[in-house]
Amino acid sequence: MPAGSYALAGGTVEEFRCAAGPRGWRYVGTRPGWTLDLTVDAAWRPVRLLVVAGGVELRGGAVGPELVWRRGEVEHAAEAVGFTGDSPAFAVVTARQLRLDVGGTARLRLVRLSPALGALTVDEGWGRTPDVEEAERYEVADLASGERREVHLVGDVVVAATGVELASLTPA
Repeated sequence: MPAGSYALAGGTVEEFRCAAGPRGWRYVGTRPGWTLDLTVDAAWRPVRLLVVAGGVELRGGAVGPELVWRRGEVEHAAEAVGFTGDSPAFAVVTARQLRLDVGGTARLRLVRLSPALGALTVDEGWGRTPDVEEAERYEVADLASGERREVHLVGDVVVAATGVELASLTPA
């Protein structure tokens, strides 16, 4: 089970562990005052999401073509394929769900979670560019703002990304 830590923009450190299972993949990440527990199925669709931040809890998952999430007593739904946010877990899940070959592109709708657990539906464009050393390289664009970022993956670990640095890793 890979485990380690990511240094995120702003100096926050996210400790994580992730593992493939017989029916999918699971990621658990923690930061001061914040916890993420994400389980996906074999197709990389979110089966169960639990995020706790500042005493607020958000739970969610895929139900057919929709994502459903509950923050407090209020339930929300949107046609989207997954969640996104500043945790590297979301980039791993999206890249694996897309299964792009080098040169491939895709446009998809996601639900972006803010650190305070606000949720906003966003459209992103993902493109797989030539690999860098042993890492798969993706260019990601927020289609509303035009903001771009890069994601580099080895296996199920983000080894580099815009605003993210792999600080430590204990391989499986």
